[in-house]
Amino acid sequence: MSAEFEDKMVTASWSNLTPAVQPGTPVGGSCLSASLVSGHPRCLGFTLTIAIPKIAGIHVFLIRAGLVNPEPTEVARALRRAVMARVQNMLGDAVLPTFFTGHAQDGSPAQSERQPHLTFAFEPKSARLLVISPHVLNRREPSSEELGYLRALDEALTDFDDLRAGSSGRLILRAISVDADTDPLFAASRVWESVTRYVVTRHTKHVGAAEALSIDLRAECRRRGLPEPRVTAGEARGIPGIGLIGNACLTFEVAVKGPILLGRNRHLGGGLFSGISSLPGPLPARMLNEFAYCPRLAYLEWVQGEWADSADTVEGQFHHRRVDREAKGALRFVRGIWDDNELPATDRGGGVTAPAVGQKERMR
Repeated sequence: MSAEFEDKMVTASWSNLTPAVQPGTPVGGSCLSASLVSGHPRCLGFTLTIAIPKIAGIHVFLIRAGLVNPEPTEVARALRRAVMARVQNMLGDAVLPTFFTGHAQDGSPAQSERQPHLTFAFEPKSARLLVISPHVLNRREPSSEELGYLRALDEALTDFDDLRAGSSGRLILRAISVDADTDPLFAASRVWESVTRYVVTRHTKHVGAAEALSIDLRAECRRRGLPEPRVTAGEARGIPGIGLIGNACLTFEVAVKGPILLGRNRHLGGGLFSGISSLPGPLPARMLNEFAYCPRLAYLEWVQGEWADSADTVEGQFHHRRVDREAKGALRFVRGIWDDNELPATDRGGGVTAPAVGQKERMR
């Protein structure tokens, strides 16, 4: 970080030491305190301070009004311009670093691996704007230089509530917090589906459009440090001047955390994916007991679907073999254990032949 930028950033930070922050506004710390008025009307004025967690390196804004004819790339470009302008206004005459612009000093596009920079995205489904630090997408810790840039970004986005997005409208915004454990853009999931169109980085020749999309997506996941998924390609077509674009569903062997943005225009919100919850129905009471005993064990069993029998569980299955029988007189074989009526006679003792299938005779 240049000394000039450092001086400008420190000056700007001290010039507004106590900004008026709305509940949910991302700030430089790890959480934000908000006041909630609750209770009987006679007790109005009693406030409860709630700590709202913040995902470091991510700013999220809800579009409250003004959105017309939304086009994700246009909205993302407008967001980028607005963020750059606010940071530049705070820094004065200092040269705006590549971290904010996405371009080198000579004006050429930055190489994301060697010159990490911000990503800007628009999620149409919930009408949210996202500003994402490169360390979040690359699943690593921020460098000391990036931490300085992020402090400047926090300062610049204070009270950011208005965005002119061209034909998409003049947007009225409100900064919000997200729950990284439940929000579909951030929570761990095995299955992820397209939110915005994916633009391929390298078009494989001599294969169909869907296959070329799948090949490029798998390669892009490997480049971004993600496990290689099974790709189910949806609509895929070529657009002159842009290339091959399409939608897809990614299925990983294990759950991975978001956000996931892939492809050539990922820094402007292209190739944004949303996680699909695989949790079936209501949570069984037994899982509450598992969670109380060991949250990690509950996660492995309920979310990941992993299970390994022990001597105790095998014995329990044996003792419950009659209760768990699907139908009267039916043969069952569950996890390697035969029902008592289906065990060979030599296993039950007596040296007699086991009853034939369908017979109701029992050995006493």
